[in-house]
Amino acid sequence: MSCTITEGRATLSDGTIVKVVVNIVDARESGFSPLGGVNLVVKQSGGTAVVKVPDALMQKVKDKPVYSGPLPQDGWEMLDIVEMTPAKAETKIETTKGSFLVTIVSEPTMVARNLNYKSDLGEPVYFVYFVPKVSWKPIK
Repeated sequence: MSCTITEGRATLSDGTIVKVVVNIVDARESGFSPLGGVNLVVKQSGGTAVVKVPDALMQKVKDKPVYSGPLPQDGWEMLDIVEMTPAKAETKIETTKGSFLVTIVSEPTMVARNLNYKSDLGEPVYFVYFVPKVSWKPIK
């Protein structure tokens, strides 16, 4: 299954920029729905990555231990998302009711940062919670 993917981005209150990506792994018909006459089961995958961190934050964690393993319990700070463009994935599928455009839009909704540790790239550790929203519509 091929899909069109548009990467999303979020600027955080500390100046960090993260990207969000979503992908449609599979979409199949699974019976009736009032939403276009078919119910679709949509399997998705997604993830986030840090794109840019201000130099001052990189300096704060340069001598910190590298995070590995389970999430640490200490040092988390919530951050605001000050600007955001959602990630998007779309694909066309054929059903018994015709062709449908399946869309997933994924938005980051919460972010936390930890300055007690650094990533293997020497960045502060970020935890991004994002929510995928699935929809479909008939193609006429």
